Amino acid sequence: MRVSKKICAMTKSSLAIMENQFATETPIRRVGKTSDVANLVTFLCKEESSFIAGAIFLLMEVIY
Repeated sequence: MRVSKKICAMTKSSLAIMENQFATETPIRRVGKTSDVANLVTFLCKEESSFIAGAIFLLMEVIY
C-alpha cells in the first residue's frame, strides 16, 4: 500500500480561499480532513477489506 501526499507552499489566506473554493465545487460541500485519509488507510488494513485488490482510491478534496 502506498499513500502519496502532495505539498505546495501557500499562505494562510490563500489556503482559506482555496478551501472555500474546493468546498463549493465538491458534491459533499466540504474539503476532506486528514482523518478521512486515516480512516481509509485503517479500513484497508482490516480483514473487512481483504477482498479489495488493485484498487485506486482518489481522495481529491483532501487538503493536508
